[in-house]
Amino acid sequence: MSQDFTKDLIWAELEKYAKKQIDSGLSNDEIQAIIEAIGTGKIATTVIEQISNDCISSIYRNMYERVMIERNKTAKFIIHNEQLWQSGFVTSEMMYLIVVESAEAYCKIFDELTDDQKRERQYRYTVLRELHGRACQEFLEILCLLKSGFADGAYARWRSMYELSIVSQFIWQNDETVAKAYYEESFADGKEYEWAKVAPCFVGKKSVTFRMIQQQCDMATDQWQKQYRLSCKVLHAAPQGTFARLGSPANVKVVAIGHSDYGIATPAINSAITLAIISSLFFNFLSSGDGTVYSYVTTKWLEKVRERYSEIEKSCFNGNDATTY
Repeated sequence: MSQDFTKDLIWAELEKYAKKQIDSGLSNDEIQAIIEAIGTGKIATTVIEQISNDCISSIYRNMYERVMIERNKTAKFIIHNEQLWQSGFVTSEMMYLIVVESAEAYCKIFDELTDDQKRERQYRYTVLRELHGRACQEFLEILCLLKSGFADGAYARWRSMYELSIVSQFIWQNDETVAKAYYEESFADGKEYEWAKVAPCFVGKKSVTFRMIQQQCDMATDQWQKQYRLSCKVLHAAPQGTFARLGSPANVKVVAIGHSDYGIATPAINSAITLAIISSLFFNFLSSGDGTVYSYVTTKWLEKVRERYSEIEKSCFNGNDATTY
């Protein structure tokens, strides 16, 4: 059993106090009565308070040195992770640029419509544009987490992207009434999916859940719903998300507490697929040849993203050899 230094110090303090009382001429019974009156708990609290204060002082004195050492370790890991997954990360970054630049050009198409044409589709366009912008930002957040070796954090973040893709399709396949309700709900404080009750498929429903919206969308296949349920377990305190983390190989018996180069491919590919879906919905909202091209380019580039991450995972992790820090 390892030594308990705190208990040793408490006993030492008690012995020191008792010796002092013996030297003053008190009997053992008198000393025992004094200690009981004072309370061993009070003596222990005094010792613990002093130890913790000394610890804080020491930690504060060495704070910058310790943190710089840890930062250096983190920097070394990130360099290693970048070298390992570099071609995958580069294809993801290029996908982000493709989608953002395409979106900027696509918005100009809407700006050139007549006032009447804009009024006919203003809410759907506005909502799809904002959902697409949010998806782009979350894709970039996921990429930052992956570069730092946080596969589980990236997968939990992908959960939000998936929800954006479902809402995007639901808005896309319904009329202006639904999009307007979604937009106006941003100024209210109602239930999360209260806005969806105006959709024809939910007429008469007292409430609407994400699952109900998901069931109305073709993209919510069994495979994607399985992935979504897993991401929920990763996000919440579920046993599966605790003992079967993406960044921890099954054959490595350590408690992951930081960065890992393992498990990067799944959230990287899932987020790229989801971004492509949301982008295609947005780019195909207006009847535009350019929008169709933007959609095709995004989808074709997606295959390069999938290819690179899959190849790296297969070539580097067949034996589950992960580097963690």
